Amino acid sequence: MAETSKATGIFDEEQHIMNNSFKEQAYTLIKDAIIYQRFREDAIYSQEGICQELGISRTPVREALLELQQEGYVYFCRGKGIKIVPLDTKVVHDILEMRLYTEQTSAYLAGQRATEIDLRRMQTSLDEIEITLSPKMGYCYII
Repeated sequence: MAETSKATGIFDEEQHIMNNSFKEQAYTLIKDAIIYQRFREDAIYSQEGICQELGISRTPVREALLELQQEGYVYFCRGKGIKIVPLDTKVVHDILEMRLYTEQTSAYLAGQRATEIDLRRMQTSLDEIEITLSPKMGYCYII
């Protein structure tokens, strides 16, 4: 009977997991940029430019773009780049409305389940934001 053994270094599991993570990060960042209209509709963007802006290598960005193409957010223009598909106003409204409800629920649950350490970290983050957005930094904000 043949004996099975663990992988002998052919595949680097940590790198594979990290690449998947980069793909998911790229997917989320690009999709958010499309939904929040940081990309211009009908404009053509280079894959290399997106990679540079995100600081992520080609493979995970390409995988993310292929998934976004399957979902109808982008399409590849042969020899030119990636074109952003115009979003239907109703679709954008539905997506933003869904995020509003899920993010409120997530924030509520995080607040309910927060430990003292979590609360201190949140307060520290809020203090840093307040310092960053202070009037002496040239920003105005309303609390």
